[in-house]
Amino acid sequence: MNYFDFSIYPKKSLHENVIFWWATLTPLSLSLLLAVLLIPELNFEISVKGYKYFLTAFSLPLGIASISIILGVMVGRFHSSKQSAISISQNESNFQLARKNQTFQHYFEHRTQFENWIKLEGVKLSILDQSDAIDVNAMGLYDLLFSSNSIEYLEYSVDREELFHHVLSKSQIISFELTNKDSFSAEWACLKLLSFINIQPFKTKQDYWAPYYDRDAFIELVLEIPRVIYKSSEFLLLTGLDSDDVNLYEIFEILIKELDKSSFFEKLNN
Repeated sequence: MNYFDFSIYPKKSLHENVIFWWATLTPLSLSLLLAVLLIPELNFEISVKGYKYFLTAFSLPLGIASISIILGVMVGRFHSSKQSAISISQNESNFQLARKNQTFQHYFEHRTQFENWIKLEGVKLSILDQSDAIDVNAMGLYDLLFSSNSIEYLEYSVDREELFHHVLSKSQIISFELTNKDSFSAEWACLKLLSFINIQPFKTKQDYWAPYYDRDAFIELVLEIPRVIYKSSEFLLLTGLDSDDVNLYEIFEILIKELDKSSFFEKLNN
């Protein structure tokens, strides 16, 4: 043990801190030393006069001795304060850890519930009254609607502005790719457009319908995408996205106009 270590260690008991004993014993020792020096001058007369003389003579040693109590209490307060700070810090750390664990668990539960809801509601992409609807990738839709969610952060409502910005940026990229590619197939063009909701647009059957070389069918396909997004956003009624909001439809209508301006449909038919 270092007898000259004047630091306060909150993880140790108060009596195990050297500074506590220095604070209490130093004034007490000094007062005892003064008392010993004053003993030869004492009047041991047992009377009121002798009692008054004792108090007068020993006022200084008694005053110094009382300082040990004050210093001991101060060290005890500092020790307790440091212990409280550590306790608060530990509680905060435990709270943050519990919150992270809770977010981690709720994130996967939220994704699972969303996937189950998509299946339950039968959210599919159906165009021009085709009997075979296209299945939707629930996880792809989830990542589109809740793009900011992760194992460390969870939001239960859709950020409308972020979604619209994401869709607009993606539509501009797809429009550029579709109109500047030298050669492309109808399958490739549809796949790029359907990448908004990450679905597989074509089955292995040779006779499965796809909007090949059909301008109206292609436009119908494009305008079905925001409907699927809006339908998916009804999940738990907490997404904050209203189907009356036509912003998504406007974005896709702009996409169609841009494709039309760039002679995309003429290229598609060739």
